[in-house]
Amino acid sequence: MRQLVALYALLAWCTGCGAIDIYRSVDPERGVEYSDTPRPGAKHIVIEPALPTPAPSPNGVVGGKLPAAAPDAASTVPRAYQKIVITSPSDQETIRDNGGNILVSVQCLPALQTTFGHRMSLLVDAAPSEAPGTATNFTLTNLFRGTHTLQAVVGDAAGHELLRSAVATIYVHRHSVNESATPPAPAK
Repeated sequence: MRQLVALYALLAWCTGCGAIDIYRSVDPERGVEYSDTPRPGAKHIVIEPALPTPAPSPNGVVGGKLPAAAPDAASTVPRAYQKIVITSPSDQETIRDNGGNILVSVQCLPALQTTFGHRMSLLVDAAPSEAPGTATNFTLTNLFRGTHTLQAVVGDAAGHELLRSAVATIYVHRHSVNESATPPAPAK
């Protein structure tokens, strides 16, 4: 493996050079070695420089220039999402809030592409918490005590699912409604 790294480093160093001479030798103790200096018994290898390849011409090129109204290719095609993650609350987190209020933050890579009509929705216990929108933060209110699951979904303008996050399980703790705010008076 070290020999391959050394060979690639040598090739990278010689980028822009003419043809390069490399010598390959086998040492019984160190294995295969590549070098730019000849040694007894080494095999001579000539590496020709790579010829530059011209970039393909975009459609609509006239006289070597793009037309003034040509759209940027990056803005006309959505990029594929690589991942989507619920960043807060974390999986298996216990949340103590008497109102059952929780802020859920979602991050996707690349960022949500709203220019293509992509929308984000949050599923709470496998049901949508609200209509899909452009926000990546969600506020849940009056969530009952107990175990709940959260999952974020990115969809396109037609409503087709593009990507779904892993399920995050959270535990909501709330005071009991049966407990009074003041302790009972001592018995006489």
